[in-house]
Amino acid sequence: MALETDLLLDRRRLKRRLVFWRSFSVLAVALAVFVSVRDGGSLPTGPHVARLSVTGIIAEDRKLTEAIDRLATDNTVKALIVAIDSPAAPSPAAKACTTPSRACTTRNPSSPSCAGSRPLPAT
Repeated sequence: MALETDLLLDRRRLKRRLVFWRSFSVLAVALAVFVSVRDGGSLPTGPHVARLSVTGIIAEDRKLTEAIDRLATDNTVKALIVAIDSPAAPSPAAKACTTPSRACTTRNPSSPSCAGSRPLPAT
């Protein structure tokens, strides 16, 4: 008799612990969702400065050109920083990146910079 009572009490204790941890995890997830929604998520919604990082060997890259075109048409982007980290000499790398960004400079200021060298003039 006493053994059955102990088993029932132990079972109730385990159920209480399980309910506690389940409700704690649900509250933690709800809090994380609330904080991410309250802060506006991870994407900027207002006016901001865009930074485009270009690494590796630079050639005629369709993805790079499309990314610059998207930034040029985005009304919330107020300026564009093109950070170039290329093993090639800074001049060809900067020319390959700044040529597609000419459309962006009509509306926004643009400033290319190469890692490990002096700053390039703004376009």
